[in-house]
Amino acid sequence: MTGDGGRMLKGQIALTPVRPTQPNSGTPPPPPAGNLALFKPTQESSHNQAFASANTTDGVQDSYWESANNAFPQWVQVDLGSTLAVNKVLLKLPASWGSRTQTLSVQTSLDGGGFSTVVNSGGVAFNSGSANTATLTFAQANARYVRLNFTANTGWPAAQLSELEVYGPAAGGDTQPPTRPANLASTGKTSSSVSLSWTASTDNVGVTGYQIRQGGAIVGTTAATSFTVTGLNPSTSYTFTVTAQDAAGNVSAASNGVTVTTDPAPNTDLARGKATSESSHTQVYGSDNAVDGNQDTYWESANHAFPQWLQVDLGSATSVGRIVLKLPASWGARTQNLSVAGSTDGANFTTLKASAGYTFSPSANTATITFTATATRYVRLNFTANTGWPAGQLSEFEVYAS
Repeated sequence: MTGDGGRMLKGQIALTPVRPTQPNSGTPPPPPAGNLALFKPTQESSHNQAFASANTTDGVQDSYWESANNAFPQWVQVDLGSTLAVNKVLLKLPASWGSRTQTLSVQTSLDGGGFSTVVNSGGVAFNSGSANTATLTFAQANARYVRLNFTANTGWPAAQLSELEVYGPAAGGDTQPPTRPANLASTGKTSSSVSLSWTASTDNVGVTGYQIRQGGAIVGTTAATSFTVTGLNPSTSYTFTVTAQDAAGNVSAASNGVTVTTDPAPNTDLARGKATSESSHTQVYGSDNAVDGNQDTYWESANHAFPQWLQVDLGSATSVGRIVLKLPASWGARTQNLSVAGSTDGANFTTLKASAGYTFSPSANTATITFTATATRYVRLNFTANTGWPAGQLSEFEVYAS
């Protein structure tokens, strides 16, 4: 500007209100590198005592944010100051803390109003053996605001975070992904969890962690080669894969898939409301009365026509090991001779419990049958005698895992 003004005064260039020469902007600055969230402003749904969200971008792992206790869900977010390309968050808790798993999702926004989910809600493991850090990578997104939504924490009844670090794709950096994890297998299960293990991946720089996926969505992260997915539904089939990631955000191909069906919930009647069939029934006493949860309604076969049978379809092959049979509580005592059979296809049955006499006594009128737990879909009762009436009779047919 000074140079242009001098040339105008000397008559070397015309006097004009518009700057004759445009400034040389030079080479555009490189994309931001490192932690994009460091020292940037934050917001939160709440905080407890002095543990405010500003602690998550101060670069100090010992300081932390903690939400209001016993009040999930909670969230914390950082404003990057401008729209940037992002594809990874690095989360930390104080390194001295014990291990815990927090259930959370990651969202991004351009304006702080409308948010898009880039990592679906899942358990994120913070392990004391790996400095209580967890890395989540995702498809590159343009964002100014990055938000974490918390719904659970196994270590404390609040959301907790000491550092929320945000990174973008590295320009000209490491672009080689790790090798795919191998030999993914289930090592155990309950009615609400599945434990998995796999063989470690390798990388030209180093593997920083693994992402456990269900249907492509991340449901957990860990730096170890094993993980337990929690919060699952009983008697439900789930398919899992695992991917590896490195510090540059490169993600491996998915491992082999593993499909696992969770165990039935303890003390859950697997037969309640399920489809039934029968050899016969008399009047209005159909077989569906045996799975309606009402001890006063009952199934009764054709009279004077033994043998008779009654069966329930559990919907899929399920491990069962106990049956509870009921008659209306007001009925007089009787003994019914019956056996228990199971089938996975509804055509070929094997005996689960040999025929025996089971006594139903007034006031309870209940009989319990146990046997070796067996995976079966169809459970059938075969009746051959009844001391109280010349027919098979049953008001409730309850089936349990154990």
